[in-house]
Amino acid sequence: MEDKYIKILENFLPHDLYNECNETSKNLLKHGKNFKTNQSWDDNVRRDSSTVLVYDIYDQELKNKISNTVKDKFKREIKGIMFYYWMPCSHIPWHNDASHSGGITIYLNEKWDKNHGGIFLFDDGKEIRGIYPNKNIAIEQYGNIRHSVCPTSMNSNIRRTIQMFF
Repeated sequence: MEDKYIKILENFLPHDLYNECNETSKNLLKHGKNFKTNQSWDDNVRRDSSTVLVYDIYDQELKNKISNTVKDKFKREIKGIMFYYWMPCSHIPWHNDASHSGGITIYLNEKWDKNHGGIFLFDDGKEIRGIYPNKNIAIEQYGNIRHSVCPTSMNSNIRRTIQMFF
């Protein structure tokens, strides 16, 4: 049986795939339709967050490229792949993804100002640790580890991620 853990990998997606995901996420935000929002999330997970847009990736070729990279590096079969767009003043309070075994987040923003918040926090059992949403970092959290995302500031850029659950 596997323990609870957080695994962090830098430069996760190959350069060309990162660029494709980054550009696709930007184009979808600009021209896309069929977004869901965090309004469908449980009240305890949404709380007072501003809008988080969610886009299920339907492009099978892109999904396969991402999924194959995940299988190579994390050895996981994932349930779905989504782009998340964290608007200014959005966050997610402490939770443990109880309906999933775990999840993977990949950060897409080329640059992130630390003053804009949006830090991924997790409780490792000894202390609260944080990871800034820096370009192409992947975080795998497994075993229902309690985690959250700090609110983004009123003037932040949109925090863009790829989100997967397994």
